[in-house]
Amino acid sequence: MATTLTIDYGADKVLDTAVSHLQLPAGGLTGMTFVWEARKSSTDATPYLTKTPTITTAGSSTVDGVLSTSLSAADTTALPRYTTVLFWRLLITDTGAKTSIADEGPLVVVVS
Repeated sequence: MATTLTIDYGADKVLDTAVSHLQLPAGGLTGMTFVWEARKSSTDATPYLTKTPTITTAGSSTVDGVLSTSLSAADTTALPRYTTVLFWRLLITDTGAKTSIADEGPLVVVVS
């Protein structure tokens, strides 16, 4: 998927991201680890921001899971202080230590 997310610079934001049941085992997201990243581009080596999402809905092999990433005002001020488009990515690592991209796409930072 390529989901576009929009956040306001200097404001709190909760980002809910669905993880397709096609990516999940019978136990869903339980036991997996997650990392949400904001980067300058998809090829940038160092993220501006890294957060650990929490499970909202564990899901299963037949039900999509949902992860929630909370960004504080302090987190969003770590991003560039001008209206720009960055890149975000949600990585999941399963219990066998295999990492995959659950979702990614443009991250629009709006400065009012």
